[in-house]
Amino acid sequence: QNIEAKGNGMVILNGDATPSAADHTDFGWTTVSSGMITKTFTILNSGTSSLTLTGGTPVTLSGAHAGDFTVLMQPTSPVGPMGMDMFQVQFDPSAAGMRNATVNIASNDCDVPNYTFDITGKGAVPQAISVFGNGNQITNRASTASVSDDTDFGSTGGMVSHTFTINNIANGSPLSLTGVPKVTIADRDASDFTVTA
Repeated sequence: QNIEAKGNGMVILNGDATPSAADHTDFGWTTVSSGMITKTFTILNSGTSSLTLTGGTPVTLSGAHAGDFTVLMQPTSPVGPMGMDMFQVQFDPSAAGMRNATVNIASNDCDVPNYTFDITGKGAVPQAISVFGNGNQITNRASTASVSDDTDFGSTGGMVSHTFTINNIANGSPLSLTGVPKVTIADRDASDFTVTA
């Protein structure tokens, strides 16, 4: 028996710690506590004997925000030689910003008895426009700069660039950015900052 996992038809290596939208390990953005995203993953057995998925629930979740993810459908055991089965994971964030967890698949694969890979998603509060820095949401009219959301540029004798993301989470409604330019800087010391893109 030889276990392998795939998402969106792409192989997810055991121990993969770099979630990607391409293989469904990055669930993307959704609204906190009301927006749910479900991804389907495949377990393959490329060996010549049956792969037994062990434990009452062979697919489990662990990590900092495991509670924001749910295994909706467990795979069926055993998985025959050159066979496959599927399981589903749902993401429903409980807070804004990056939410991370690890998928664990227990089996009788003698080389990899616990197959793991990281998953991630991003929560957004329910408003049409949301702005994020460093993966963390910046509250409208926030008056305190923070390193965690890139609004604190730190101390420097040269130039420092930070990238911010504008996200539209309104259901089916486009967000129009108005004005020329669309992003401006005001208040004292505004001349020390420049919008480059």
